Amino acid sequence: MDIDQGIQLEKKVMIEKSLLEIYRFIEELEQQAKANQQRFKEAIQAAEILTTESQSSGNK
Repeated sequence: MDIDQGIQLEKKVMIEKSLLEIYRFIEELEQQAKANQQRFKEAIQAAEILTTESQSSGNK
């Protein structure tokens, strides 16, 4: 029984370590997604400014 309990404990530790790695990876992906979303918003704003300036220049 002691050997089985040791094996179970070892498996539990391995699973917990794997879950921790997964959680860290998910956090990293979430941070990257937020940064990408911010860059995308900035690119849209820049495109809108350029479009507005281009239209203003064309109307003169």
